Amino acid sequence: MRRITPLSCWGLVLLSISISSPVVGGQEHSAPPPVTQYLFCVGAASPQSTIYYSGTIVTTEKNTNPVHVAFFQFLKQKYSYKGPGDYPGDLQCTGVRTLEEARSYEQIYVNRDRQNKRNVIETGWTYNGAPPPPAPQGQDPRLAQIPEPFRRQALEEISGSKGYCQNNELISGLIDCDCFSKIVLDYRIAHAKEYHAPRGGHDTGGWLPLTTLLLGPLNCSECISDERILKWATAQTIKSLAPNFPDADKKFMTGCVSRSFLANFRAKPSLGSERDNWILAGQSCRKQLGH
Repeated sequence: MRRITPLSCWGLVLLSISISSPVVGGQEHSAPPPVTQYLFCVGAASPQSTIYYSGTIVTTEKNTNPVHVAFFQFLKQKYSYKGPGDYPGDLQCTGVRTLEEARSYEQIYVNRDRQNKRNVIETGWTYNGAPPPPAPQGQDPRLAQIPEPFRRQALEEISGSKGYCQNNELISGLIDCDCFSKIVLDYRIAHAKEYHAPRGGHDTGGWLPLTTLLLGPLNCSECISDERILKWATAQTIKSLAPNFPDADKKFMTGCVSRSFLANFRAKPSLGSERDNWILAGQSCRKQLGH
């Protein structure tokens, strides 16, 4: 990994290409193809409690000094960024070998700064307004619709949301965790145009935490399996009944609660209040039973 710094501050480091004379021994040689560079830039404000990160930058320009200048101008216009002098000597761009390395290293730095209680703002800025780099081969191509840094969050959330489901007795009992992971990703992609560069403070850039999605926005209708939900509601009802509960009454309660719960879940397929809905279904069925 290489740190690329502005010429006016530390001296510009270039990935230069040695190009020989176009005519050697009477034969014309074409210039080698441009070398792709992968960068991310960081601007530390003064006082250094706030730090700004760009998105992943892909460029074929050998001279990356314009990237520094453009990022500085962006920060100046959008965040009133000021360096310690005429030029922000604490603004740096880091170049690495691959797109994935750029994303990985930037995330390491972001995590480190947050652990150090810095106010981290991930701007998602790219050079010359270039669209975010496409998703790597093998990933859902729809991820390319999500701007950085939110695309990286969505990518990490694919496995993260499945793990969250597997460790949550209620969610994993009601729906399949692979389906849960899919609808979370579908939600992120459907709302891609709502994401924006965080403006500081508590602004998350339009990205809702997973726990917030569960309270209502996430529609689980695609994952509903009548058999699975009836089985879950029946098991929960049996566990809630006293051991000496009459068999006939137990049969009524399990059938009544599970059907009522399924109807309510289909009417409002959200995971945020399903345990409360099950409790309400049980209370209603007990009244019907005369208990």
